[in-house]
Amino acid sequence: QRELNITMIYVTHDQVEAMTMGDRIMILHEGEIQQVGKPIEIYNNPANPFVATFIGAPAMNLANAVVDVVGNELIIDETISVPIPTESLETLVNRELIAGIRPEHLRIGAKETAENYKIYVTVTNVEILGNETIFSFKLADAEWMVKWSGQWHVNLGDIVPIELDFESLCLFDAETEKLVKKPTNVASHVIQHEVML
Repeated sequence: QRELNITMIYVTHDQVEAMTMGDRIMILHEGEIQQVGKPIEIYNNPANPFVATFIGAPAMNLANAVVDVVGNELIIDETISVPIPTESLETLVNRELIAGIRPEHLRIGAKETAENYKIYVTVTNVEILGNETIFSFKLADAEWMVKWSGQWHVNLGDIVPIELDFESLCLFDAETEKLVKKPTNVASHVIQHEVML
């Protein structure tokens, strides 16, 4: 394509192929356009849960969520509590939500993090790939994935403390499935890398 210097339309079911080859990609589902944009924009800000799980390997973790107005918290699958910044609370109340987070944005629970904001998960599968470690755990009936850079000594059956922050979450309206909150910490990382380059 670069040698011929022509516009090409390439159809693929392989999301890795689309991400690596495309300057601009269109995601279709059952004949309907779901989202159009640069691959990295679609990865960071998926328009709906279908796009969120189609783009990315492992796929984005998803679960139902509700807002606890009294505690100013987002409760994910009745298991994970995440503090909500005051300025975001008003737009999320009285909504059924779907919370999504990329596996690489789930962090090891820090010692200084309050216990009620950490979850202790049992490892159900591990892949140590040399440059990264991927493991899974059960959250209610779903299997969630974690992807950490480097080599971690994680074994099947280990109990690992996990935490996440509100800034890393995608939130979708459960009724319309439209994105109502983008991750806000991703863009800053991209800008930092651009500056460093």
